[in-house]
Parts: sequence; C-alpha cells; structure tokens
Amino acid sequence: MPAPPPPPAPPEPRKHRPRQHLPLLKMADRSITPSDAPDIIVQQETHADVSLSGYVAYNQVTHHPLPHPVTAVLTRRTLAVNRHDLPFPAVHHVFLEILPQQREQPSLFILNVYNPPRSTEDASLLALLRAAAAKAAKSPLLILGDFNVKHPDWGYSKADGPGRRLWQLAHDLNLSLLTDPTQPTRIGNSVCRDTTPDLSFCRSVRDARWSNTHQSLASDQYVLTIQVLTSPSKPRPHRARYTDWDAFRERRLHSATSNIEDLSTWTDQLLVDLDAVTASIPTTEDHPATDARLAHLWAARTGLCNRWQKQRHNRRLRRRIAHLDRTIEQHTTALARQQWEQLCSGLSGQLGCKQSWHLLRHLLDPASAKSVARQQLQRVVRAYPGDTPSLMADLSAKYLQLLPPGTPPPPLASYSGAPNPRPNRPFFSCGHPTGVATKLPTPPSRFMPTLLLSPSFRISARPHVCSPVSVRGVRACENTIYFALSTLSSFPASRTAFLIHVS
Repeated sequence: MPAPPPPPAPPEPRKHRPRQHLPLLKMADRSITPSDAPDIIVQQETHADVSLSGYVAYNQVTHHPLPHPVTAVLTRRTLAVNRHDLPFPAVHHVFLEILPQQREQPSLFILNVYNPPRSTEDASLLALLRAAAAKAAKSPLLILGDFNVKHPDWGYSKADGPGRRLWQLAHDLNLSLLTDPTQPTRIGNSVCRDTTPDLSFCRSVRDARWSNTHQSLASDQYVLTIQVLTSPSKPRPHRARYTDWDAFRERRLHSATSNIEDLSTWTDQLLVDLDAVTASIPTTEDHPATDARLAHLWAARTGLCNRWQKQRHNRRLRRRIAHLDRTIEQHTTALARQQWEQLCSGLSGQLGCKQSWHLLRHLLDPASAKSVARQQLQRVVRAYPGDTPSLMADLSAKYLQLLPPGTPPPPLASYSGAPNPRPNRPFFSCGHPTGVATKLPTPPSRFMPTLLLSPSFRISARPHVCSPVSVRGVRACENTIYFALSTLSSFPASRTAFLIHVS
C-alpha cells in the first residue's frame, strides 16, 4: 500500500510587514514640523529594526517572547543619550536618558511603552512605570506609549480594570496627562468610533505642549507631537559673511588718511568700514527636497481621508486610500535609493574633497566621529559623583598639575642663544600676491583674515606704524603681520628670518 500523505503543515504565524513610515515622515510630511525636523521620534508596533539617516536608533532589546522588537526610539545624532534597561522583559519598552549640555541642568528621561490590547501583564506594566519614575527621581520624565486601556477621563464611555489601575497609579506618581481626550489618536472604521489608546504622561517637565497632527502616515493612528522646553542642544545656525570689496575700496578712498598716527584709531576705522560693506547671510540645514509627485500623491491622500471622515461606510474610498498608501510607500523607498545613488555618483572621481573623506570615514568607523567623542565626554562628566568645582579641581590636579594657592611661580630661564637683531629691524613695503588662499589656519585676531589677506588691502602704509610699535616691544601687531606674510610667502630671500616661530 502506498504511504499515507504527510499531514499538512501548520499555518505559519502572521508576519507583520513593517511600513516605511520614517522616510515618509522625513520627506513627505513637512506639516508635522514646520520649522525643523524632530529631535526624538518614538514608535510602537515597529515589528522590525528601524533606522533613519541623521538619527541614532534605540530598538527594543529582543529578550521578550516575540522574535522582533516592537518599540523603538530614534534620537538626533547630536544628542548624548544613556540607555537604561529595566528588568521587565515581558513589557515592550525602551527607556532613555537625554543628557543636557550643561552639567548643572537635569536630564530628560523618556519611556516608550507598548501594551497589547489583550495583554495579561498588567502587574508588570505598573511595576515598569514605578521603576521608571524611581529612576528619574526629580528629573523631568516623559511616558509615551500605546496602552490600550479604557477610562472615562481618557475619552471612553466606561473604564476597565487595567484602565482604573493605570489611572490610580498616575495619580500616585504625580503624573500629568498631556493627551487631549477630545482629540482621538486612533482612527476608527464604519463600526468602531475613534478612540484614544495613546497616552502621554509627564512629571517635572516645563512647558510641555501636546498636539495631534491628524496625519496617519498609512497607519490607523495619528502622529502626535510634544514640545518640551529643555536646554539648547541643537547647533547654532551658521551665518556666512559676504564682503563687497568694490564698495570697500570706494569707501576707503574717502575715509582713509594718508599718514597713520595712531594704530588703534586706524584699525578701528578700518573695521568700521569693513562692517559697513559686509552682509551676514544665515544658512539653513541641508534637508532633502520634496518630490513633486510625492507631494501630489500626499495631497490626493489627504483629500480622500477628509472625504472618508464623512463617509465611513464608503468601501471604495477605503480601497483607494490603501492603494495610495502602497504607492506612496514604494515611491518614497525609490526616492531614498535614488538620493543615495546621486550622492555616490557625485563623489565619484572626487576623493580629494572633504565631504568624500568624511563619508568614507563614517562608513568605515562610525565611532570615530567628533560627535561620538563629545557625547562620550558628556556621559563621563554626567557620571561624576561630585559637584562641578570638585570636578574641575580633580581634572586640574591630574592633567594640569597646577601650583598650590600662594606658591610663587618658578623663574623663567633667560635667553642663552646668539643675538639676532634682524627680527627687530623696521618693516618695509613688499609685494602683495594677487591670488590669496581661502583656507588658512585661524590667526589670533579678526584683523588679519578679512583685511591682510584681501586683494583690496594696501600695505604701503605699514612702515610708518609698525616700526615704532616694534621698538616699544608691543608684539601683537607684529605677530599678526608675521603670520600673514609668512603664509603668503611675501618675504624676499634676505628676510627669511622674519618668521613668527624664529622671532
């Protein structure tokens, strides 16, 4: 008899397909953050390891029953972050500490939690919140998550058991609710109304503002934004200075004097004329440009969603929205790949550029960046148990070896070399090259890079002023001019000793 057929294999568990919400959030939806990109992005139900350019991803440690992370927090790469692992593996969470720039300011603790709708780990969830509150102590604390519990204070008609216990715990821990119950965070359907399963709590946080963007990003839940007033952590915007040298020459023809009597007055007037013809232009961060087709698709989806809010039973609209979601996801992924290919093509054949080497160094060793060293230094300073004066005293005693207070400094050794009177000889007018390098080492004053190295500067008046200054022993002006002339190779062969390092 033939062998019986093998029994059918059990059906595979349902696999969650993560959607590309982060590129869509970064590239398409500019209305979420009108002024700048968010510093911190919190996600639940990721079901995959997420990552985003410009951010550091902290995915949930996979020591829970599921084989993939469920929660994730992405922080801007300029932020110094400490990750704390709480001993509650059954609850999906990520707990981070955002370190401030100044040691005297408190840290910001952020807890990202996801509680499934039919979870049986209610006691573990409450214990997790207690442990996070104890870890934060008096520092600012933000608790963000998808709790899936019910209570009348959160917009539900009645309360369930987990909702009552969470409501009581929030009062015991002095947690303030940021969520507005009148603005639901989850989109319902034709048989279910909009609900508020996403809750945001805070404690000891100044000027926390919660808002609902009413943008779903192809999900059944809206994107929420929270603004918290903390210490400044973003780099200040760079301002480029542009000087109109034609206007500077025109101005100097009327304001310049033939003879220089006072060096301070002459340099002050020179800087005043320079500032009068110099414009300061602020620069912005290099954000990727919005694609025209992506903007059109996003506008079409927004219009369909507004129509569906009034026609919940219209299945045709629901199918069209789902089709647009898939189209936007595919187009966003293609745009991200296209931008990366354009960047690689632009660097081809230009390995001598600074940007190329910075990118290669980051790809080979991301931990060698200056920002990583600065963040590690912030963590070390934050972990010091004493106060700031004690920290400065310990660092001075270990690395600087300063003398005790009241101890006179040791006498300096006198010069024992051969006499060299040539550096103290008066200056004379020399030729000034027409081609000036733009990237030079930073000198000790603002006078040299803007004027001495400009093609519009005349050095014929230098012998009248620099010779008496040198005789009086004031070396500040000499050092500046030495630096400029030696950098531009303006010295003749007979004046090779006129170097700042020699004199």
